[in-house]
Parts: sequence; C-alpha cells; structure tokens
Amino acid sequence: MTSSTNAAVVVTFNRKQLLTECVDALLHQSLPLNAVFIVDNASSDGTKPYLQERGYLENPLIRYIELSQNLGGAGGFHVGMDAAHKAGFDWVWVMDDDTEPYLDSLEIMERLKRYDEVVAIANLKVDRLGNETADGLRLMSRSNPTPYAKVRFSSFVGLLIRCCSIDKIGLPISDFFIHRDDTEYCMRLRSIGDIALARESVVAHKEVARRQKSRQIFSHVFYQKDIEGYCFDYYRHRNTAWIEQNYRKNPIVRYPLLIIRFLCFAAAVLAFDVDHRWLRIKILAKANMDGIRGRFDNGFPQRLRERLRTLRSV
Repeated sequence: MTSSTNAAVVVTFNRKQLLTECVDALLHQSLPLNAVFIVDNASSDGTKPYLQERGYLENPLIRYIELSQNLGGAGGFHVGMDAAHKAGFDWVWVMDDDTEPYLDSLEIMERLKRYDEVVAIANLKVDRLGNETADGLRLMSRSNPTPYAKVRFSSFVGLLIRCCSIDKIGLPISDFFIHRDDTEYCMRLRSIGDIALARESVVAHKEVARRQKSRQIFSHVFYQKDIEGYCFDYYRHRNTAWIEQNYRKNPIVRYPLLIIRFLCFAAAVLAFDVDHRWLRIKILAKANMDGIRGRFDNGFPQRLRERLRTLRSV
C-alpha cells in the first residue's frame, strides 16, 4: 500500500490554552502529519497573538485560517475540510480544540486504510481522566461480520475521513452551526462506505467531563442547564428535527416521532427545570418548527440571551 498524506483540521474558539495542547499532540504524533489546519472561529481571547508569541504560526506544518465571524463548529469544519481537500491531502483528521489525541492515535488508525470500503475511521474517546465515554460514538450491529467494527455515528472528535469522499457527498452543513453536524455527516459517509472503529486509537475529549447533569427521558438524554445555556439547545433540537425531516422519508413515521420527541423534552422541562419553563418550551417548539421548515435562524440564541440579560438589568 502506498503511503497516504494526512492533514488535521482543528476548529477553535476562545480556548487558546486547550488549542495549543491539542496542536502539540498533533505535532508529536508517532506517524507525522503532513499539515495541521487551525480554523479560528473569530476568537476574541487573543488566540492569534498567543500562537504567534509561541512560534506556532512559524511552523511550516501549521496553516492558520482566521475567520471574520464565528461560524460555529459546523462552519469551521466546513471551511477546514474544504481547505485540506483542495490542498490535495488524502485523509483529513477533524477535531475540536479540546481534543488531545494520544501520540500513537494516527499510526493505529493507519492500519484500517487498506480496506477500500472504509471511508472514515473513528477512535475511542476518553475524558480528561482517561475514562472511556460514549461521546457520540455508536456502533453498528454485528450481523454483518467484517475485519473491523463498523461505526454508525461518531462525533467530530478525532474522526479521520478519506478526502475523496468529499467529492461524492460534499462538506458538513455549515448552517447547522453547532450540534448534530457530525451525526448528519456520518449518515452521508455511510451511504458510500463504512466508518471503521480503531479501538486502540485513543483521543481525550477534555471538556466532556464538564457537561451539565443529565437525565434519561425514555431514549433521550436531557441536560439540565440554566436558561442562558438552554438558549443554545435551540441548535441541537433544530438540527435533529432537520435530520428527521430530510432523512426519514415516511411522514407517517416521521411526524409522530418528532411529536413524541417534543413531548418528552417538554415534559423534562416541566419536571426538572425550576425557572423559565414556558420560555424553554417556546425555544423547543421554535427549534422543531425551524428544523422541519429548513430555517436556520442561527442568531436566535444570542439575541434571546441578550434580551434576557437586558431584562435582568432593568
């Protein structure tokens, strides 16, 4: 097998210390990378001068892309994967800035490239303490045996993607902004091949341990957040509804499932939240309706947060 070229794409926003920890791990991989694309989502914490002062931007392997506005994780991955693809790399390794791959992570994934049907390779996710987490990783059933475990969904936390797949299925949907962009992209990847799991390839997702307290509502996970945090759940619920609307073709199944999901999360608001219950349900309803209609009102959460802050200051 001829050697392939690998580029990493790291999307960052206002987490310069975590970013440098991620980049250091990438620059010291046992299988050296050919390039590291840093997509800076208009950070306001001095990320660029921080990188300059420490010499990262002088490293010939690093390609820094500074965006004029925050496009969210989805927009950042869209831009970064497009740049790596156009630069002619064979594989693109995508991750958030709070990801730190183990030093042999890429080398271990290399072993699965020999299977032509493999269009992407996922790795095992652990938290900051090294404990294994689900973190968006779901395996396929084992009914069709293959030399590797097949993945149904994987987050964009260390997913290695064959760049020629982009010619067939395109790039992540930048309008998603955040949440479920990786889920939707995995659905497209599986339409043309397999996503394989390299279980011995490990990446640490540091911020996963800081997530809010969660509760299980039937098959749905409900995170308890303050109202400002809940505003940003708009993206998750809207993008989920969009996926259901566009991928579940039978409306007799689709709409009852969407209604049941809405009722489950509305019930969770009434049962577990202690403030702004009616506003939370209105956010949930708007998110679902926007997803069904294909309306990407990405400025809504920030507008709502600013309105809430204004009301509190009066």
